[in-house]
Amino acid sequence: IEKLDELLQATFIDMFGDPISNSNNLKVVELSQLCQKVTDGTHQSPKWENEGIPFLFISNIVNGEIDYSSNKYISQETYNQLTKSTKIEINDILYTTVGSYGNVARVKTDKLFCFQRHIGHIKPNQSKVNAVFLENMLSSFGVKMQADRLVKGVAQKTLNLKDLKSLLVFDIPIIEQENFVKISNKIKMQKQTLTAQLTEQENLFKSLQQRAFNGEL
Repeated sequence: IEKLDELLQATFIDMFGDPISNSNNLKVVELSQLCQKVTDGTHQSPKWENEGIPFLFISNIVNGEIDYSSNKYISQETYNQLTKSTKIEINDILYTTVGSYGNVARVKTDKLFCFQRHIGHIKPNQSKVNAVFLENMLSSFGVKMQADRLVKGVAQKTLNLKDLKSLLVFDIPIIEQENFVKISNKIKMQKQTLTAQLTEQENLFKSLQQRAFNGEL
């Protein structure tokens, strides 16, 4: 699984390079130029509920996926208020900006949720950029290096919203982006298969452990 992640990164570098050295002389722009909007989560302290719509934190962005499990919930009314200016939609991209900064995940379902201000909310302009391509580009080595240079603070490193918007990214034809996405999808399908097999093996091992503990083996 780790090797597949490395393969995806290597494939991106091989096809495009990185936007700083830009050895392939591709068009480079600031992230904001490829997006309808780059903002962040709510700055308000919401009213909590015992159940309802999950409210997520940076710890919910893990391994390129959004973990919707949470012990914090808000009402539909609060959700409507917090997302009034910027709706959370499929193919929006979340980007952690504090502490464990630089973790990226694309919204893949219409499940309702809200999130804290330490998570950047990137809404791609899909006439300019494929959301899957942008997700991978933001996870690439060249963009991560930029974030490393731009973060401020020592105890709690923070990438400001202004700096997030200014990250340099490739602005290339959609057809070239889609060629990479096809490769990315194949690699991710292999990763999903291996992950499912690993989970099955772990469950089997736990079952055998339990049977051994109960003296059934």
